[in-house]
Amino acid sequence: MGGVPESLHTRRMSVGELSKLQADLDALIQRGNDLWMAIQYECYPEDFKAAAEAKIGKDKIADYLKGLPSFKSEYQIWYSEVQAVVKQLLPGRLDDLKRLYEKPSGRKELSHGNYVIHDYLQGLCRKGSYEQVIVSASSAIPQFEQQLHILRACKQRLKSSLFDIRQMVQADLLDSEIDAARELAKNRYLRAAGAMAGVVLERHLLSVCESHNLKICLSG
Repeated sequence: MGGVPESLHTRRMSVGELSKLQADLDALIQRGNDLWMAIQYECYPEDFKAAAEAKIGKDKIADYLKGLPSFKSEYQIWYSEVQAVVKQLLPGRLDDLKRLYEKPSGRKELSHGNYVIHDYLQGLCRKGSYEQVIVSASSAIPQFEQQLHILRACKQRLKSSLFDIRQMVQADLLDSEIDAARELAKNRYLRAAGAMAGVVLERHLLSVCESHNLKICLSG
């Protein structure tokens, strides 16, 4: 992901920067969705193929499966970019994101509950007597799903930041127009001052309605 700005917490980003980050974030989420499909295909190839075939058709399944990324090849790049985004937008969830990937310290035995994505990338599993699989690579699927949920939560956080900055920009513009209306009033241009103040009030009320999802009904 190119050119991620420093941090929302160290400086206030412009609307343009936030819009660019939003586009990059959407692309990163889409790559995550593709990896989500890929890891399921790698773990359950026959079941996944049958389900996908029923959804998109037998004639398209070969191209679809061929277009899926390799989870083991592409995950690390995706994860590095996700860390940067989460650190910037949801720093409180960064440790949660890492715990889903990193091996827990002091782990004595591999289990479904402590299996992490790093184990999956190394191809680890646990077998019991008679080669019975106790913990399989599929245990990484819910871990990756949680990482994807954390990334999606960043999108909501970004929307809030973008909305806040737009509100601030709008407030600054309205303040400057009110100041201009005051100057007109001081110079006895009362009609012009009133018209400008009316426009400012109308914009403010429209913004309030949009913020609360209120519909405006115009009576004829």
